[in-house]
Amino acid sequence: KDMLFRIVFWGIIVFLIAIYFAGYEPSRGQIVTYDSLIGIIINVILIGFMIWLWFGTGYTLEDGLIRIQSGPFRKKVPVKEIQKIRKTKNPFSAPALSMDRIEITYGHYEVVLISPEHEAEFIQALLAENERIELDSILAEKIRSKKTW
Repeated sequence: KDMLFRIVFWGIIVFLIAIYFAGYEPSRGQIVTYDSLIGIIINVILIGFMIWLWFGTGYTLEDGLIRIQSGPFRKKVPVKEIQKIRKTKNPFSAPALSMDRIEITYGHYEVVLISPEHEAEFIQALLAENERIELDSILAEKIRSKKTW
């Protein structure tokens, strides 16, 4: 979880909560206002969803699968099907709470972006199960410098 994501996630949550303390009158013609029941329900759902994503994003490696969870979203990646792992800063949507990500290519042209906290150890665990995984030069150097097995 990097600082950019902390600022964005918690900034939005604080903003949505602050709307109710500011108490300004919304412009005319606005359908959902800050003090309407529908507005409150929408904000509570949105805040709950963001908190779920923040605290519910993680990756586990068990039974030959990477189990990826990001709030209500779940995905399984068979380790034996992983072909390539590379470093990326791809900003597109992914079950990752950091811009420092790894891109995993597996199966038939399937890709998933994740950001494990202990990246080198995570990749070493993957390599222990599938030694055919190709690493880009940045990751290969990082793994060589932290080799523990």
